[in-house]
Amino acid sequence: MNFSFKDQKLKEYFFITIIFLVSISVNQYYGNIGVYPIDSFLFFDSGFRFLNGQFPFKDVWTFSGPLIDLIQGIFFKLFGISWFTYVLHASFFNFLISISTYFVFRKFKLEPLFCLFYSLTLALVAYTNSGTPSLDHHSMIFSTIAIFIFILAIKENNNIYWFLIPIFLFFAFLSKQTPAGYIIILISTISFLYFLFNFSYKRIIIVVSSSILCLATLLLFFYLNKIPISSFYDQYILFASSIGKERFSYYLYPIEFSRYILRFKIIHLSQLILIIIVLKNIYKDFNYLKSNEFFILISLNDPLTFIKLTVSSQLDSFALIEIFLTFKLISDKHPVRPLISIG
Repeated sequence: MNFSFKDQKLKEYFFITIIFLVSISVNQYYGNIGVYPIDSFLFFDSGFRFLNGQFPFKDVWTFSGPLIDLIQGIFFKLFGISWFTYVLHASFFNFLISISTYFVFRKFKLEPLFCLFYSLTLALVAYTNSGTPSLDHHSMIFSTIAIFIFILAIKENNNIYWFLIPIFLFFAFLSKQTPAGYIIILISTISFLYFLFNFSYKRIIIVVSSSILCLATLLLFFYLNKIPISSFYDQYILFASSIGKERFSYYLYPIEFSRYILRFKIIHLSQLILIIIVLKNIYKDFNYLKSNEFFILISLNDPLTFIKLTVSSQLDSFALIEIFLTFKLISDKHPVRPLISIG
């Protein structure tokens, strides 16, 4: 087959097809190698229950991932109840984060071939260490896409991005409370600082309206399916928080050099690079603190801290590090060239 790479659209479609085939097939392969007795089957049963009209919080006690139950039920409905369909759910999200990364890098004027390179390396590490639907991976992917959209909202001043931010944070939180909860705090804080220097009633109203829409949709779902709000609060907030406190203490203590520094040396390195860039620019011009680039860079830096507290034992943290390290040199003026992929 002869592809004319002079045609930019055809070139884009060809690259997108490659990303789709690689991200789907590689996860399908790893998802069929073996299983973890508990984790691998976690949403097979709950997805089947959802398909048959049994809802979380009402018919089944659950403290994490109700959105994943819903999505898995939809996959079973569309493609049949099988292990192939179960793994396909995870493979689709492997494609989702890979293609999202590709398009975001293209928005930053990175050459298509380099976008393809980074997207494919990400596809190899984003979901493949699990292979099957996972709480951490879904929440990580939705949270990362929310950060992508937040960056584009600042960069392009497009109101549709501000509308989409709460929606993807909503999806992330209903996949797992962390890291979504930390990312919600991060984006909310940076948004507040951003609006101090770039005040806009219209954008604030858009963000608030989108947030209200998400909450109203959740309440309507509870009402239509007769799910008590108290059950949601007890199971998903209170009970999950009690478990989270123990994990948080585990990651914080004991306070040792090896746990805080050596264990996260790659993350510290990636943060250091971003911090140096920010400090260098502030030194040149103090007004840099008000610039869009400043808010974009700090929104890329802080998630790496949350990685250490939430997914430090998961290999999907390397996928996040790869994304944020790639971003460190991307700009319209200085398109980044391929680095050695951490993945």
